[in-house]
Amino acid sequence: MGDGVYAIAGGKGGVGKTTTAINLGVVLGQAGYDVVVVDADLAMADVGRRLNVDHGQGLHSVLAGETTVRAAVVDGPGGLALLPGDRDLASFADASPERLPKVYNLLRVAYDVVLVDTAPGLQNESAITYREVDGVALVTTPEPTAVADTEKAGRLAADAGADLLGTVVTHGEGQQARLATDELDGDLLAVVPHHSTGGPITAETPDDAAADAYRQVAAALPAVTATAVVPDGDASETVASPGGTDDAEADGATQTGAGASDADVEAEMQLGAEIPRARTVAGEAGGDERENSDGSDS
Repeated sequence: MGDGVYAIAGGKGGVGKTTTAINLGVVLGQAGYDVVVVDADLAMADVGRRLNVDHGQGLHSVLAGETTVRAAVVDGPGGLALLPGDRDLASFADASPERLPKVYNLLRVAYDVVLVDTAPGLQNESAITYREVDGVALVTTPEPTAVADTEKAGRLAADAGADLLGTVVTHGEGQQARLATDELDGDLLAVVPHHSTGGPITAETPDDAAADAYRQVAAALPAVTATAVVPDGDASETVASPGGTDDAEADGATQTGAGASDADVEAEMQLGAEIPRARTVAGEAGGDERENSDGSDS
């Protein structure tokens, strides 16, 4: 569908990386984008559990050649599509990260935006992901160790040729966040206040300041039309100027994957997967939502 595959990355666990990926998926779905969240933290897959989504075989089984992408993608709250990871240790041993590029190629054809929740730190699967995505959003808390580790993750992503979109600071106040991210490359995308709900804050309490911050981050993704996510254009002073597409590009991003390249088709055949048809998330956003676990700390 376009250049809409983004890694959500952090230097250590517990900084809000998974929470950011989930909430970005929700706000983009609310804005009418077809979105899938991929749990590519192969050692500590957690997206499915965090959203209380029951599933069978997931990304690990795809990477082990045991199932297809189509079979592994499941529906999450509000129609959000998920490619969760398997949670048993045996699946981790059999998963081959070298297959990740083929997975991303399939998903980029089927969805407007693909959000990849990466492993923290300098894991091999993260390095592979950084080479394949169209941009990387870094996530950190203002805590000095977290900032230092995120800086390392940013260098790894840059060395892999990734476009660093900027940094999301969680659990922080404006001035504190600015000071904490002085050493990081790129823009400060948003400061997300601490939040704790029964599910994604963007779905549970969409008027909360934290939900506003996630919308500001989503508006800064290059494949996203900023005014579709933040209609009134009321960008916070902590947010860099969004890099949204124009209306023509946005219209093109909603087309199906009928124009997939030979490489995409070949990847599909090698994975044994039929490209999943993208769902209209906005049309399903009012549907049944599952009760979710607290998503504020990972």
